[in-house]
Amino acid sequence: MTSELQLSARQSVSGLKQEIAQLISSRVLSEPLAEVFADKTFLQQIIETMVKQWHPESGAVDLTLLLPESDREKVDAYFTSHTRQLLHKGLQIRFDNRLIDGFRIGPSDGSYVVSFTAEDFERFFRAYLRPHTAKMLYGS
Repeated sequence: MTSELQLSARQSVSGLKQEIAQLISSRVLSEPLAEVFADKTFLQQIIETMVKQWHPESGAVDLTLLLPESDREKVDAYFTSHTRQLLHKGLQIRFDNRLIDGFRIGPSDGSYVVSFTAEDFERFFRAYLRPHTAKMLYGS
């Protein structure tokens, strides 16, 4: 009975420590990432650079860019005017209600998609930050 209580207490403390580290990691990441992804000019520049640096062997761009439906008015005019030559080479721009922020890009054949959303970056950085946060809070 005593060993079961000790095990339960250790598990509870461990779970609490993990939750605290998770909350700190989320707080450190969520706000800065939200600010970055709210800056539409910055995102437009990233997208434009990616599309221009895409080096398909055939010379055709043949990419599909998926953007949030909520950004259609802001972003559509920009890409239509700034990347007109790329649109003629095969760049397709689509909008999706399920995409909240950021963008997804990949070949038009759908063989793969690279996703750049705040959630993607938070997940990526959290995996790196979580062990460092726990070490900083609780030692090694």
